[in-house]
Amino acid sequence: MKWWILPLMLLLQGLGPVLGQEVTNVQAQQQGNKIIITYDLLHAPGGASFTVEAYLSSEYEQQGLRLNSVSGDVGPGVEAGEQKVIVWDVLRDVDQLEGEHISFVVRAIAEEGSALPLQGKQQPSIAGPEMVKVTGGRFRMGSRRGKGNEQPEHWVRLNDFYLSRYETTNEQYCDFLNAMGTHQQQGISWINLRESRIRLVNGRYRPQKGYERHPARALSWYGARAYCHWLGGRLPTEAEWEYAARGGRYEEDWLYSGSNKVQEVGWYEGNARGRPQQVGQKAPNALGLYDMSGNLWEWVYDVYDRHYYRHSPAYNPSGPDQEGYRVLRGGSFEVEKWYLRPTYRLRLPPKLLRPYWGAAVPWTPEDGTSLKHFVSCVP
Repeated sequence: MKWWILPLMLLLQGLGPVLGQEVTNVQAQQQGNKIIITYDLLHAPGGASFTVEAYLSSEYEQQGLRLNSVSGDVGPGVEAGEQKVIVWDVLRDVDQLEGEHISFVVRAIAEEGSALPLQGKQQPSIAGPEMVKVTGGRFRMGSRRGKGNEQPEHWVRLNDFYLSRYETTNEQYCDFLNAMGTHQQQGISWINLRESRIRLVNGRYRPQKGYERHPARALSWYGARAYCHWLGGRLPTEAEWEYAARGGRYEEDWLYSGSNKVQEVGWYEGNARGRPQQVGQKAPNALGLYDMSGNLWEWVYDVYDRHYYRHSPAYNPSGPDQEGYRVLRGGSFEVEKWYLRPTYRLRLPPKLLRPYWGAAVPWTPEDGTSLKHFVSCVP
């Protein structure tokens, strides 16, 4: 058997400002039937500890097969320091490991209950969104009572991730635009300023007075993704978004995110008076996440496929591996309450700019993508 050990892929590499620590100097080597992974975990504030996990890599830069037969500086209670070591007993987890592209993901997560302020990469002095840890688990995705593209219901298992507590605000998105110095890239607009509450004044992007805490609107999928990347995160997948909207491991069979009464948790055509509202005014769901039903449609990572649920992977699905329309979730201020259900799926071209959707920032700590709540994103 021939093994090819490549440089490790780190979720937190270069994301020191995000979680208050840095993962650096990662190396791996084979010793007999074991793989030795070393890394440095630096700058943890106040002696904070983290849960460290290791995975074989998979598509979309997410975790694949979790390494269970491991020892050393892995699991809960890992503190900052240099030359941390993870030892993986390969043959206890898999029968064989061969190929030309074998790589790993090492993930450090703040201990349960931590709420993390996220900061932008280019301007680390800017306070970013408050993040909420979503403990992963297994849930039934889709709806037997919904539209055809919400069926069939199927079981999905997800890893832990982080989402922003609130939808991304105009003030926060202006921080991003001012750091970048533009609202477009390579001819693709991130935001339609005319349809938004953000203005370019004397070379600076500013929210209109009184709209600082309103959700950023009229964003393209590219604008949502770019914002998440800037923060060191990524857009959430459809599965992550739906799992969080339904309350994660506290899931109850609500019609909407956190309640059977839409007036309690969401802004829609029946109560929003024809415009999006300031974030965080309705009740949160069981995870403490606001506006997951209504206010603005929220871009997620996945490419849309009407029949994707028929063949979706059971572990961390991330959508079809192709180009095409992207998925939005959550409903908005200008639609009927039917569209605010956590399982409803909308598709639109990723370059499209309309005032009904934006970025809320769901986030997982990796150098990738996620917005509704990190758009709002996932870091």
